[in-house]
Amino acid sequence: MTSRWDMALPNLTLADVLVFTVVNVVCVAQSIGFFSRPHNPEWNRGLGVLILCMAVPAAVAAVLNVGNGRGWWWAAPASFVAFAALELVVDYVAGVQFRQPPRPAVLVPYLALFYGSILAMGLYLLPVSRTLWAITGGTVALLLAATVFAQVRGVG
Repeated sequence: MTSRWDMALPNLTLADVLVFTVVNVVCVAQSIGFFSRPHNPEWNRGLGVLILCMAVPAAVAAVLNVGNGRGWWWAAPASFVAFAALELVVDYVAGVQFRQPPRPAVLVPYLALFYGSILAMGLYLLPVSRTLWAITGGTVALLLAATVFAQVRGVG
């Protein structure tokens, strides 16, 4: 008798593996960024670049899902590509200060796209593999804990 929670991962597409990789690298990298801010704030720039680079495999996953006729499956990784485009513009091209002091016109869409894309990619994995979904749930929980940590320390 096999279980939905089996470690075997049959029928995964390359797009599925890419989405799993993107969401988990982003969650772990951002968690490291939040946990390190009080002591090593200079790490954030490199971690931000790593997160930004995850737009490439996310875009590939979106294109593969379109090419394979998988309906809406392209939307989850594409939402992360949209976040990365916004991050690139506000953090790297224009250098907009929107976190401190808070500028809601930029901060709200930035956070909505970031956390929304994490949610979308996590939900993407639910019908693909309960094992991959559970692992992702763990890294999302780590990200949420790191977010609270940074907020409490005043560096969020």
